[in-house]
Amino acid sequence: MKDNDSISFKTILEPLSYPGSTTLDIPQKSSFAFGSGSPLCHTNDCKQEIVSGSYNVFDPQSPLVTGTLKIENKTTSTAQTIKYNLIQFQGNFHVTSIEENRKTGNSVMALNGDFGFGSITSTGPQIKYSIIGTFDNATKVLTFEGQRSRS
Repeated sequence: MKDNDSISFKTILEPLSYPGSTTLDIPQKSSFAFGSGSPLCHTNDCKQEIVSGSYNVFDPQSPLVTGTLKIENKTTSTAQTIKYNLIQFQGNFHVTSIEENRKTGNSVMALNGDFGFGSITSTGPQIKYSIIGTFDNATKVLTFEGQRSRS
């Protein structure tokens, strides 16, 4: 049986830092869930936190997620010392549909796109996932999940 190289993520984004801002912050205590085939944390019990993560809607139809994941390296950690890797991430999403409440006007956007860990340049090593997800404008809940891209 093949290991499952997947990710999932759910968080409540923090409010806009100032009026007119297009960026919502991802809380530091947010975390990813990894499948058993993940090279980042195949046991899914690695200590982790988000370092300066954000959800940017400068282009509302193409939201961008960026930040750094601080994650325990189970291979190099010892009984006395936890060693962490700092891994950049970036998600390029596209809004595929919008569901709007007729009474309140609140909307939920359906998203799909690519999410990658590692180098954000095209030449560096990267672990990429094809994701689907949603963003709720009223509750500020961002949710997505995906499988590793094989390309």
